[in-house]
Amino acid sequence: MHYARDTTSGAEGLALLDMLRAQRPEVPVIVMTAWSTIDLAVEAMRRGASDFITKPWENERVLEVLSKQAFKHHSSRSRAGFSAGCCPVPDSARRA
Repeated sequence: MHYARDTTSGAEGLALLDMLRAQRPEVPVIVMTAWSTIDLAVEAMRRGASDFITKPWENERVLEVLSKQAFKHHSSRSRAGFSAGCCPVPDSARRA
């Protein structure tokens, strides 16, 4: 996503996070930014982000976070009685 207003405060990303969580609170949201601060990461997690990745990222870390969140989401849907099957979960995520 390309932000038009203030690109360094994180305000637009946090607003997007709020909107996504309001519309689909069960879906994990992973925040990624090049303008990371501890305060921004804490605020994103407080608002419901499932994880926080900083740029430049390490591919292994991104894959680990995605796998972990997909597994958590899959597990919670299974416990809630939803059919799984949209997203296969790699074995590495099951160990996370």
